[in-house]
Amino acid sequence: MLDAATAEIEDTAETFAAGVRLTLQLTASHPEITGILRFRGLQHVHSGTGLGPQALRDLEAGKASGRFDIKDTQVTLGAVGGIVLALVQLGATNDLEATAGEGTAELVLRMLGLPAEEVTTGHGDSALPASDRPRTGHR
Repeated sequence: MLDAATAEIEDTAETFAAGVRLTLQLTASHPEITGILRFRGLQHVHSGTGLGPQALRDLEAGKASGRFDIKDTQVTLGAVGGIVLALVQLGATNDLEATAGEGTAELVLRMLGLPAEEVTTGHGDSALPASDRPRTGHR
């Protein structure tokens, strides 16, 4: 589903940010996914199934293209996975603002080395156009 939703995005940073946003949106709208991620998500971050391999692929592409300033993609995947899982847990136990996914995507992109001015407009809106793209669909 994530691959289909991001297939036409060329920028690796946009692709990765969209993946973070979509994952958090899915957990908000699908309680069964929330339960799986809350109670078994950490063990799947580095497994060969689920969202981990897609995220790792996108991190490697971002590193190779020079968009991400990271040294070890496996360590970075663990850090990003922890952030996303923490937000999933927080969202399951608290009411989050509708912009929490956007803010998390911005935080992750800054952690990956993108400059703040590229990640945000300064008005709380993402400077990356992926936030305006349709969230589901196929090519």
